[in-house]
Amino acid sequence: MLVRAPDGKVRFDFQGKLPFSWPADATGKPLNIGDADYQPQFAFGYGLNYQDDVVVAKLSENSGISADLVVNFSRYLHAGKAVSPWQLQLLEGDAVTVVTDPQQQSASGALTSKATDRLQQEDSILLTFNAPATAVIAHAQQQQIDLARQANGDMVLELEYQLLAMPEQNGKVQLGMRCSANQPGCETVLDFSAYFAGQQAKGWQQLKIPLRCFTENNKAFDLTKISHPLLISAGKGLQIQLARVRLTENEGNGICGGAQ
Repeated sequence: MLVRAPDGKVRFDFQGKLPFSWPADATGKPLNIGDADYQPQFAFGYGLNYQDDVVVAKLSENSGISADLVVNFSRYLHAGKAVSPWQLQLLEGDAVTVVTDPQQQSASGALTSKATDRLQQEDSILLTFNAPATAVIAHAQQQQIDLARQANGDMVLELEYQLLAMPEQNGKVQLGMRCSANQPGCETVLDFSAYFAGQQAKGWQQLKIPLRCFTENNKAFDLTKISHPLLISAGKGLQIQLARVRLTENEGNGICGGAQ
């Protein structure tokens, strides 16, 4: 405790001084004495004592970082809409269509998306595969995230979905991840055809895929460079509604594919 001496003087005054410049935002840009734009929240050497009579400037609540650039590691799709900085994209060959409207289609219509109602208005999205195609969740700025720590913690990729129709002629349904590095093994896919075959017309379900499944399926896959935390590839006929895609804890019911 800080107490005064019998004569009223401060017995132990504050003496600490900042050994660095305290930034005014969270951008992380260089901040050094002598810089032309040196504007810290608290300058190098700042410190107060009992004799000081100053008004400390109000700390801004603006981080200085655009919300679109803040890395969101765990929430990819919520209420049927991609969560920034992630995008839902419809892929058809090399053509990419970013889903921004209630109804959209890939380059030539092989894959369509439509906002649908579940619990609220347009809180889920229906993907209809009219021909072989792929839907992905991708980083808007093509940045990579490191999910190795989450994999070591046995976290799962969770999909909240409703299956309306399977692909024709026993077509496959594959779920996977992709990284943007130009290297072999930059994609890994798991076959969930048998699993989904048993889920048709069963209403809303939750599918949990342990992150380790993706590396167990492909030892060369690099979880430290993820740019697409989900891809759904299927043939003509698949109809699936998605409400939410996220990372969450493994409660012991995660699967890597196959029949369940």
